[in-house]
Amino acid sequence: MIIQAARATVLALGLLAAGACANPLNRATYDRYVEVARQAEARGDVGTMETAYYRAAENVRWGHLGERLEGEALFNLGRTKRLVGKLDESEELLKRSLAIDEKLYGRDAPVIGFTLAELAATYFEAKKYEEGIPVLVRLEPLALQARERYRDQARRFIKRTYERYADELGKLGKVEDAERFKSVAGSL
Repeated sequence: MIIQAARATVLALGLLAAGACANPLNRATYDRYVEVARQAEARGDVGTMETAYYRAAENVRWGHLGERLEGEALFNLGRTKRLVGKLDESEELLKRSLAIDEKLYGRDAPVIGFTLAELAATYFEAKKYEEGIPVLVRLEPLALQARERYRDQARRFIKRTYERYADELGKLGKVEDAERFKSVAGSL
């Protein structure tokens, strides 16, 4: 009986040690997949990009790499799902990323702006304009306050998102929202 208990303890400790060793391997694998995804995006290969970001997210989950990387992985995969037209999946992933980032950084952190912009773009492409309006209203102060810190590409994306909503909402007769978003776009 004592020998069996000792074996069970040794086995449990061995499994814990093996699990602890998995984290650096999962982190390295995560980093490799992120690099593959970035290279694929630069080539315009969104299929490879989607697969690589999916695998990166799985390595975060398997390796218990922490909430910061989980939020990042979900954001990257959610953005990619939007690019490949899987809008329901994109919405789900971006909402999960947003919840993690709000917990880690606060509701008004500039990093939240990127996720809000992607979520608004996802809603736009899904023609869920009503869901996108409050997201853009929430994004507005973050985008205007942090516009100098955003890279040109990010600032152009956010500006274009506001412009697209302004155009579409104008066509739908939502003049007040359209004018507001046109004004925000002009300030970016």
